[in-house]
Amino acid sequence: MTFTYTGDPASSDRDAVRFWIGDTDDDNVLLSDEEIAYANSVHGNVFFTSAALCEQLAATGNSITGGVLKVGDLQEDRGSLSDHFNSLAKSLRRKGMMQAVPIVGGTSIADKQSAANDTDLPSPSFTRGQFDHPQSNLPGDGGRVTYTGTT
Repeated sequence: MTFTYTGDPASSDRDAVRFWIGDTDDDNVLLSDEEIAYANSVHGNVFFTSAALCEQLAATGNSITGGVLKVGDLQEDRGSLSDHFNSLAKSLRRKGMMQAVPIVGGTSIADKQSAANDTDLPSPSFTRGQFDHPQSNLPGDGGRVTYTGTT
């Protein structure tokens, strides 16, 4: 089992995951580098990866008996760390949710014109005025409303 921690969570996702979980002591290793890499490839976000790994540790928590939880100078003996890891997973998921950034498209005329001219962009399921001129929305036109007549 490979264990690497440089003490600089900003340097790598692996170090950040170890930092958030508290798996920084090479004498008390909870996860291998390979396990962290796999979880990160599935979840892609340090907080969600950390939360998923905490849930995994909680699920196997009965085998982590007699462990010592260390936070700074504070240390506490635990018979089972399942409750700790479940609580930590919830906290990390909340942190991950706060990292989500919504993307808003079509907020400018140029964006809308660019999207309308992009032939690789999927056609919308519905458009404004799509039933105004039913003769112009014939099958085979890709769902795009085109009007070629006069009103």
